[in-house]
Amino acid sequence: MLLAYLHLAARRTEFFRAKWSDVDFSRKSIRLWTRKREGGAMEYDWLPMTAELTEELKAWAEIRLAHRTADKQHLFVCLSPLPCATQYFGLPFVQRRHAMPTWCAKAKVKPFGWHAIRHLAASTLYARGYSQSHIQAILATNRQPRPPDICGQLASTR
Repeated sequence: MLLAYLHLAARRTEFFRAKWSDVDFSRKSIRLWTRKREGGAMEYDWLPMTAELTEELKAWAEIRLAHRTADKQHLFVCLSPLPCATQYFGLPFVQRRHAMPTWCAKAKVKPFGWHAIRHLAASTLYARGYSQSHIQAILATNRQPRPPDICGQLASTR
């Protein structure tokens, strides 16, 4: 799940809303639905998947098939055998509030949230020389560009 989140830089709700019908392995792309548009209506964007993500999702699909009681529609569901997760077993994730703090503790890094990954993706792309419009397209945002003084601060930190 974390690999997919890193590779797609999606919003948490877009990510948890994803279904298998939104994955097109032949085109190596995934459709993510959002309400973050004018008027709040549901709209989607097709995002390309990396080769690594494509292979991982294929492997995840096989793992999912082994669990007949799990939700078959949603891309990511709880398959944890831990006692604290028994009431959620087979159900799609909705929030995963404790996932990032747990993963950060295991990795011995300062805790950060899901949204920070979107910022990491944008910063990484910027550092690699991608234009602001290209980054906005990848992050599926329709916001106006940041003021030049903030862009200048970002450039000076590279």
